[in-house]
Amino acid sequence: MLCYPWAAFSTYCYHSDEFTAATTFEGNFQRMRLKLVFVSSLIAAAIGAGGAITIILFVFSSLTPLMKPGAVVFSTFLLPLVATLIASIFVYRHTARRRKLQAALTALIALFLTVAIFLSASFATSRSRPIQPQPGLQRNAG
Repeated sequence: MLCYPWAAFSTYCYHSDEFTAATTFEGNFQRMRLKLVFVSSLIAAAIGAGGAITIILFVFSSLTPLMKPGAVVFSTFLLPLVATLIASIFVYRHTARRRKLQAALTALIALFLTVAIFLSASFATSRSRPIQPQPGLQRNAG
């Protein structure tokens, strides 16, 4: 067997006219594809939360429709879940080992990042002080 360690954690070996690539780390331990997990989680969170935040900020002129449940509001919050589900399925289909673990890890990271994006957007779009009414514009009705 003739092996060449070309990459940091990869060893390429020739076995009787066959070329195989075995990803090794300290022996025969095969690593998870963590780059795929993190990148797909980040993309799912950005698409899901970003789309929902965009719909909330630009479609609804005020937040009062969000207090009344409806189909549009439900679909707004369904977008991050669908993006997370698609990312988990993508990771599940593109990994060979530990599929369920990597898909679950993708879903957890994507949901955590989605909540973080929602919180940062709510902090960024909130007012520091409530708007006080102008003293000359008040009218007493009564």
